[in-house]
Amino acid sequence: MGGCITNCGNPVEDAMLCNGCWGQVEAALRSVSWLAEELQVTITRQSVGARGPKSATPVDETPILFNVAARERQDDLRTVLVGWVRCLWEWRGADQLDCEDTLEGMAAWLLRHPTWCRQHEAADELLDEVRDAVERCVQVIDRAPDRVYLSLCDADLEDGTVCEARLYGREDRHVATCRECGTRWDVPVRRGWMVARAAHEEANSVRLSDLLAALGYAVPSSTIRTWARQEKIKAVRRDERGRALYRVGDVLELAFPQQGRQSAA
Repeated sequence: MGGCITNCGNPVEDAMLCNGCWGQVEAALRSVSWLAEELQVTITRQSVGARGPKSATPVDETPILFNVAARERQDDLRTVLVGWVRCLWEWRGADQLDCEDTLEGMAAWLLRHPTWCRQHEAADELLDEVRDAVERCVQVIDRAPDRVYLSLCDADLEDGTVCEARLYGREDRHVATCRECGTRWDVPVRRGWMVARAAHEEANSVRLSDLLAALGYAVPSSTIRTWARQEKIKAVRRDERGRALYRVGDVLELAFPQQGRQSAA
């Protein structure tokens, strides 16, 4: 009897993932059945909660895809599920792949093969990638896609203090106005400043992916780990849980070369 590959401390027998960690994978996969439909609703802005612009398009016409972030995360989830279905199928040498080519179908296929999932030598990556992809999809459902966080305002006030309000802008506007003090900020310049500040930060693949998403750059955590395996980027160190930490600037340089060079300047 050994220990779970995630270093969670739970024992395992004839598997790499313990019952608790597999339970997280199972819960994430089961949520795909409803998540797939909700994602499509969010992508086309058909839900009440999506604060998109009103449209004069007749109801019988095909809706325009407005929510780019939701579409990207749907694609990321599909990439993760396709990758693991193919990986496990090839690893076990099965004759026929009886899997529907849909998000729901691939999640169901993985749920039908818990032993394969738990025994694979990279089962910890399966846990991280599936859980991360599902969580990122959940986060984007019914959330306004055009709101961008631009850090604290930090404008100098007349009384000698600094405005500490959170500053938000919109993707389709070049100027953001602080709701507290009224200071106007250039959105592209502000985002460039935030990227430069974050360039030297270190984070694991999941947190780094979320950080880049907050800055307006979509890089799935699974892609970051793939680049690390391919030695395109190197971990600077490991945290107390043994997870590899990568430098934000290194990932930016690889994913968006021009932005990466600007952040390093």
